[in-house]
Amino acid sequence: MALAGRNQALSLDLAGHAASAGWSASSRLRASGQFGQERQGPVADIRLEQAELQLADATRQLAGRLTGPGSTALRWDATGLTAAPGKINLALSARDGKAARPPAELAWDSLRWSNGRLESRGRASGLALGWLDTLLVSPAAPRGPLAQAGLSGELALQGSWDLSLPLQPTGKADQAARARIELARSGGDLSLLLPDAGSGKPQPVGLEQVLASVTLEGAQLQGRLRWNSRLAGRLDAELGSQLAAPSATLPQWSWPAEAALAGRVQAELPQFGLWSSLLPPGWRLRGSLQADARLGGSRRQPEWHGQLQVKELALRSLVDGIDFSGGELRATLAGDQLNFDSLKLRGAGGDKGGLLLGSGSLRWSRPDTPAGQAIAPLLPVMTLDLQARQLRLLARADRRLTLSGRLAVRMDEKLLDATGRLQADQALFTLPDENRPTLGEDVVVRGQGQATAPAEPGASAPSKPIRLRLELALGDDFQLRGQGLDSRLKGELLLSLDPGQAAPQITGQVRTERGQFRAWGQRLEIETGLINFNGPYDNPTLDILALRPLADQRVGVQLSGTALAPRLRLYADPDLPESEKLAWLVLGRPAGGTGAETALLQQAALALLSGRGRANDGGFQRALGLDELSFRGETQKADGSTHAAALTLGKRISRQLYLSYSRSVVGTTGTVAILYDLARHLTLRAQAGDDNAVELLYTRQYDGKRAASSPGKAKPADGAATMRGSSP
Repeated sequence: MALAGRNQALSLDLAGHAASAGWSASSRLRASGQFGQERQGPVADIRLEQAELQLADATRQLAGRLTGPGSTALRWDATGLTAAPGKINLALSARDGKAARPPAELAWDSLRWSNGRLESRGRASGLALGWLDTLLVSPAAPRGPLAQAGLSGELALQGSWDLSLPLQPTGKADQAARARIELARSGGDLSLLLPDAGSGKPQPVGLEQVLASVTLEGAQLQGRLRWNSRLAGRLDAELGSQLAAPSATLPQWSWPAEAALAGRVQAELPQFGLWSSLLPPGWRLRGSLQADARLGGSRRQPEWHGQLQVKELALRSLVDGIDFSGGELRATLAGDQLNFDSLKLRGAGGDKGGLLLGSGSLRWSRPDTPAGQAIAPLLPVMTLDLQARQLRLLARADRRLTLSGRLAVRMDEKLLDATGRLQADQALFTLPDENRPTLGEDVVVRGQGQATAPAEPGASAPSKPIRLRLELALGDDFQLRGQGLDSRLKGELLLSLDPGQAAPQITGQVRTERGQFRAWGQRLEIETGLINFNGPYDNPTLDILALRPLADQRVGVQLSGTALAPRLRLYADPDLPESEKLAWLVLGRPAGGTGAETALLQQAALALLSGRGRANDGGFQRALGLDELSFRGETQKADGSTHAAALTLGKRISRQLYLSYSRSVVGTTGTVAILYDLARHLTLRAQAGDDNAVELLYTRQYDGKRAASSPGKAKPADGAATMRGSSP
């Protein structure tokens, strides 16, 4: 800083720098002046030769510079401060120098501050809409909120002002307040990235008029907004009200709570789906909006009257399987209430997608506040009645749901209450493959939202209490598939939630019908499938029995306990040793004792004990469509000769019919065998190939142990008989 002068002349040269809270500021000022004395008091004539100010943070910088021919003259006297005509250039850019905006200019023809009154007249030019993006850059919107919403373009605005405003109590009523501020489009256009645009390029909106103005005459305020475009529709809004000038009791301009309101809003948006980019990713909105409403009442209690209509309403999210179309909404504004006269939406599939019908109201209420205190915020009070008529709510390949029923929602300042009954007319849910690839816990995907600091205790406002009573009927066509399961579900559930509860409660029962479950390479039929809910939604009790379809033996798995503490065990009727149960479950027959079969049974037992019933389900064997894929080592016949080692493929064709093919590893031919269960203990076996034979096998069990029933194995136990006939 340099200050020099002699007598009544003074010159000033100032350069400074400051930093605070992530912002830095630098300035430069050069001025010279002459001080004197007049009859009214001291005076000063100052000439600003240079005035610059620059503000910057981590992402952007704003620079302002006083410009003009020569210097700008200022005069200060006993009545106030007067500035000669001048102008300021403003430049805005990103900190790295990119995304620089064209400079804007503020120029004034007159500027005076006298006795608490501001008088000025001037104009502004070169105001680019892109300034907002640079000014409002944040970690959540690194490119700016407009660019984040798909808005771009070179829209330029110009403005003007003419002010004569008392900013302090003056005690004089001879000169009323006067102000006019106007902002209008001077050139350029907006471009919007349409969600459904195939080219992926922003489309021009086709702006024809943008105008915003505010006028003050005395205490009467009048505002107007006009927007007219080819693609984004038309908006015409007016607002009038009364302000209070500075006074001894309130030394600044204010807007009284009892000030009358008078206004009107007319809007036509032929394609309000243009603003789908403001919705969550993947969501699309279409339709046309027409609105004509008048505003009255007071600032404390505004009143709206008019009509609102939406046609060809459509809402779609392909990721979630939601595709509503053919919708229509008619609403009426009446005072402080918005009445939804009718709401209609069609589900996925157009005319075949069913209907969603609705009606209700939304009212804004404000608690009474004593005079002189801040006005309490408006609180919504809502009633909404929805009816679904075979509504196709979800239409994804792995997630389909058609609903019918009613839902009533009531909300006030104290409680959100929802009651109703819904029935699934048709549903199909496919569970994702448990072996699908997933990202590890240590993988961080950038751009998926920023981590937020934990809130301090008591810092966040408490959420509105919720009370829920919803009856759910699964209907006659509710299918669940995936992860080996294929079944229909039936039952009725009651979903409830009371204020103060952290999680919803469910009561009721779900049962399976004609269900199947594939595990260990086999298809099991669910004979009993009951899931009983009696409180926590995530811990129902289980009663499930799945059997392998065999003619002479009931064998399978039984699941009991709860979802959080399940108990899984092997099941057989008549009962068998655990090893035999597992053999019948995996092989469909008693174990032969070969190394390959033993290894397969060991893998199945480990999967069963570890709770991974499908981890070893014979993926290769299942891909080939086989029930048996085994290797048998060399065995000795009853006459002393030997059977060479062989590979066996088997497939159960039906409950009674089993087909197998064995191929010796040293021979040139194989053996085809057919087993047909004639009765519970009687089986007919026919084979052709290396050894042609027809056998009739009779098998009985004693003490839960199955007797051997075919030649070439251990000698039959008591109660087992074999009749054999061979052909050469």
